[in-house]
Amino acid sequence: MGLLCHLMEKNSCVLIGGKPAIVKNFLQNGDKWMVAYQFFSDLQCFYTYPFPSDRLWIFSVSSNLQELAVAPTSHITRKCCYFKDGQRHIVVPLLH
Repeated sequence: MGLLCHLMEKNSCVLIGGKPAIVKNFLQNGDKWMVAYQFFSDLQCFYTYPFPSDRLWIFSVSSNLQELAVAPTSHITRKCCYFKDGQRHIVVPLLH
């Protein structure tokens, strides 16, 4: 399985541990690949009826990001679409 991730913010949204993050860079240490990323500071369900949207990994997020973190690329579980809806941003996982 491969993952193509451009380092432009709109095109670099992924799920890491079930939470949306923006990829900032990829690092290689010997034969191990790591991802440098930032989680969103404010994460909420986009909708709550008929069930909370986070069950489908759909979130409403602010544009503020947390501190930079690093994890193995194997922690990336999904690539996401990231787009603006007024003041908030919406994160939706891609279904492929």
